[in-house]
Amino acid sequence: LHMSSRQKLWCVVWIVILGLGLLCTTQAAEHSKLRDPLPGVLDEAGSGELVPVFFVLEDQLSGERLLAHGGAEQRGELRRARMIDALKQHASAGQARLREQLLLAEQGGRAGRLRFLWIGNIVAADLTRDEILRLAELPEVGHVSYSPKVDISLQNMSPVPLREPLFSWMAPADVGVDEIECGVELMRAPEVWNDFGNTGDGAVVAVIDSGVCWYHPDIEAQMWVNPGEDLDGDGVVMDPDDENGIDDDGNGYVDDLIGYDIENRDSDPNDNNSHGSHCAGTVAGDGTSGTQAGMAPDAQIMALRVGLTFSDEPDVWEAMQYAAENGADAVSM
Repeated sequence: LHMSSRQKLWCVVWIVILGLGLLCTTQAAEHSKLRDPLPGVLDEAGSGELVPVFFVLEDQLSGERLLAHGGAEQRGELRRARMIDALKQHASAGQARLREQLLLAEQGGRAGRLRFLWIGNIVAADLTRDEILRLAELPEVGHVSYSPKVDISLQNMSPVPLREPLFSWMAPADVGVDEIECGVELMRAPEVWNDFGNTGDGAVVAVIDSGVCWYHPDIEAQMWVNPGEDLDGDGVVMDPDDENGIDDDGNGYVDDLIGYDIENRDSDPNDNNSHGSHCAGTVAGDGTSGTQAGMAPDAQIMALRVGLTFSDEPDVWEAMQYAAENGADAVSM
């Protein structure tokens, strides 16, 4: 081929341009710390687009290392407090550089929705493609995963106005107040109540789900009331007298009287789907409406709503973190 010097120059320029484009396209795909399908998502991401991800740090305080912080001789709340404190300190130290970089990126409009979690030494954020690739290079980062909010509902149910019942709570006229659900009978729960005197009294169970219809007659009396937010100490569920717009117990959540709505970032984890209420009833429904459905009818329910629409894994982990720090003995998810 016979080309002029100018034609040869333009050929070189186009080869360089195409090569750089190919490099940019394959850079994400070849990054060893990016978990599928994140490389493909980044390749398709537009300039300035914020992509939801979470960073799992390499150094995880778990297993025997974590247990050692609790103290083998300790039990109960002191052991819990020691382990939580150890997790917080470990995450604070390990996430320091990543936190600093993310806060700077947030100021520059390259990051949003920052969440720093100590329960698993994980940081979640919405970031531009370039920021993700840059921060993934930090040696303390183990891997990065795509974390979109996705619809995981089993059915499309429109949200209902706050505190409006989804269905009637009235029991059939022929149902006695002492009737027990067949499933509860088959699990032999009444034998545990009667023979061992164990009805769940004193236990707090966190229900991480679509929320809890806390005003349902079978559940309302079993709701956990946050002692740090119960300003008048009367134990009333969702007491308006306790709502003052202040984080009274200093746990990072304002007016979290019975739990929290992680998805919507508010203090009323009401259920707009019914799934979470169903699960809460299975845990501790006390039979006020006529039928005993709860396995542990004297347990308390801590309501943590992550929703069934547009949830992500960090929402669930944050709910688990809340449960651990605020005294839950078990988690239903």
